Amino acid sequence: MEYTISPKGKGTRVRKSLDIPIIGDYQIALQGLDMWYAWPNITDKNNELKYSIEGAGAVARTIVIPPGAYDLDEIAEYVQKWIRNKGDGNPFVIGGNTNTLKTYIDVTSDNCVVKIGDSSIKSVLGWNTGNLRKGTHVSEKKLTITDVNHIFVHCNVIRGEYVHLRGDSNISRQTVLSSFYPLVSPGYRIIKEPRLYYKQANTVEIKDVEVWLTDQNDNPIYNGDEEIFISLHVIPYWDKRAYNKKKYETRI
Repeated sequence: MEYTISPKGKGTRVRKSLDIPIIGDYQIALQGLDMWYAWPNITDKNNELKYSIEGAGAVARTIVIPPGAYDLDEIAEYVQKWIRNKGDGNPFVIGGNTNTLKTYIDVTSDNCVVKIGDSSIKSVLGWNTGNLRKGTHVSEKKLTITDVNHIFVHCNVIRGEYVHLRGDSNISRQTVLSSFYPLVSPGYRIIKEPRLYYKQANTVEIKDVEVWLTDQNDNPIYNGDEEIFISLHVIPYWDKRAYNKKKYETRI
């Protein structure tokens, strides 16, 4: 007998309690995952950009970007709109190079100084230090639009395996069903239908199933309590049939 278990809910830790337990030796695979790329890459720790306008009527400005999930174009758009609303014209623009993955800041005003070294958003845009005056300036490092480089899908009813979560020199025993890199931009939907790699269940009575997500550093992923849908495929441990045979499948 085959089964599909479908935990769903808000957040990145979801549970499913079965009315009728699955009894016997089984193996489990991640069959599908559907969620929003909603974990914030801009927080109150990296959301400030400072600049000043010199000369007569000199002013110092601090742009504060609301926490949320942004790509580079959205960050640049917010900055330009904020500057225009302050009546400062168009003293500089932010952009990116898709070949080098670095950002640039083009300062077009003689009187503008972008104080990137004093701005907390420098860690996202790939900058270290510096006050940028008129001209085009390229970041020292690559853009870091998100700290989540890999997503690990864990399940409480599979046997643990040793995996690298914090670097090649540090391994730990983890109940990881699958892992992947998000291939969409912040704010878009992640729909994952991976190849089915089965892991042996750690119990002969599957009843309470929990699935949760972490990043490559084993930190829980916070997705703003958006909906997440998980699909698990369960087959007998000895069963080596192709996973796409569905005629004996029971949905739970």
